[in-house]
Amino acid sequence: MKAKVVNDLMQDPLVYIEFDDISDRILFDCGYMFGLTLREIQKISSVFISHTHFDHFMGFDHLLRMCIEQDKTVEFYGPKDFINQIVGKLSGYSWNLCDDLNLNFKCFEISPPIVKSTLLKAKNAFKIENIEEKEFEPCIKKGNGYSVYTTVMDHKIPSLAFSIKEDDFLKVNSSLFENLNIKPGPWLGNLIKKVENNEKLSEDIDFGNGILYSEEFLAENLLYLEKGKKISYVVDTAFTDKTFSDGIELIKDSDELYCECAFLSKDLEKAQNTYHLTAQQAGKFANHGNVKKLFPIHLSKRYNGIYRDIFDEVIKEFPNVLNAYKKKK
Repeated sequence: MKAKVVNDLMQDPLVYIEFDDISDRILFDCGYMFGLTLREIQKISSVFISHTHFDHFMGFDHLLRMCIEQDKTVEFYGPKDFINQIVGKLSGYSWNLCDDLNLNFKCFEISPPIVKSTLLKAKNAFKIENIEEKEFEPCIKKGNGYSVYTTVMDHKIPSLAFSIKEDDFLKVNSSLFENLNIKPGPWLGNLIKKVENNEKLSEDIDFGNGILYSEEFLAENLLYLEKGKKISYVVDTAFTDKTFSDGIELIKDSDELYCECAFLSKDLEKAQNTYHLTAQQAGKFANHGNVKKLFPIHLSKRYNGIYRDIFDEVIKEFPNVLNAYKKKK
C-alpha cells in the first residue's frame, strides 16, 4: 500500500492510496483533483470526505464527469448531512437521458451513534430510493485485505479523520528453497491457504529424490507474518483535549501520518479561531501517536515562500518529518 499527495502543500489536500495486489483505489478528500490522471480517477473505488468545505469537496463534479459512463459503484463516506449534500450536487444537473448509465454512488453518512447509507443510481437520476441506518462502529469499511477507520474531529462542524490499515499477511522466505533443495509449486499455495484458514497441517509433501518434508515443518520455516501498513489522514480540526485523545486513538502506530500543519505557533490565535492545527500541534499528534513518519500537508497560503518555517517547527516536536509533495520536472 502506498500513498500519493496529489497537490502542492498549500493547495487542496488530496491523498490517493493504491495497493500492490488488489485493484481498489482510495481517495482521502476530493478537492481540486486535476493532478490525477483519467486512469487514476476511473480506478477509484472509495472516497472518504473529511467535511464538505469547498477545498475538500469541489472535485466531486470532476470525478462524476470522468466516471459517468463507467459500469461501477463508487462508495462515498462523509460526515453529518453528507447524503443531502451529495444529492444536492447531483440535483444541479438534468438526468433525463440516463437510462443507459450504470454508474452508482453508495453513500455513507457518518454521524455517531448511527451511520446512514443509500444507493444513488444514475439510471434513476440519482434520486434517493431509501435510507438505511445502522449503529456506528469505528471500522467503517472492511475491504479486500484492508480496513478503514474513522473518528469525528471538530472544525466547528463535524470533520472526519481516517486511518487505513492493511491486514497482516503471510510472506514466503524464498531464500530457503535452495537450502532445503526444493522448488515452489502448487504445494506452496495450498500450504499458505491452509495456514490462513487455520487448517490442521498433518500431511507430508514429497518433492522426489527422497526429499520429504512435513507441512508443519515447511510452514514454520518458510512462512512468516508481515505486518500490514497503516496510513492516517488528519485535516481541518481544532486542537482540544477531545480531538487530541480521539485522534491519538485513531492514528496510533501509523507508518505514515498525513496531517495538516495550517499555521505556525506564532499564529495560534488564528488557528484557534479557524479550527485548524498549528505545526507544533501536528507534531504532538505524531509524537504521542507513535507514528513512524509525518507528512505535513494543507499549509496556509500565508506562508507561501517560507513554508520551510512550518517544517522547522514540526521537527522540533517530531523529528521524522518528510515532504510528501514532489514537484513534477
